[in-house]
Amino acid sequence: MYNLRGGFLVRPLAITLVLGCAGALLSEAEEAFPEFSAWVPKALFPSHADPQVAQVILGGIVASIMTVVSIVFAMLLMTLTLASMQFSPRILTGFVRDRV
Repeated sequence: MYNLRGGFLVRPLAITLVLGCAGALLSEAEEAFPEFSAWVPKALFPSHADPQVAQVILGGIVASIMTVVSIVFAMLLMTLTLASMQFSPRILTGFVRDRV
């Protein structure tokens, strides 16, 4: 339990799971109660009749999120590799456990 609490990638995994479940629940609620779709801002989705607009907007959001995630993981792996090469492989455990 201590390793899970202090894990390096546990928080992003938990956030991803919570947001995925929230998206699924909101999608089910929108299908069950159509009046929820009136809450969606008109500026975000100008045409409710055309799902292509929403698909393009969500595709752009997903592409930007995946770009940021891939850059962060690449920098993380580069940092861990350089730290283990310059100092010693034993530094990785201390580096990964340090939350700051």
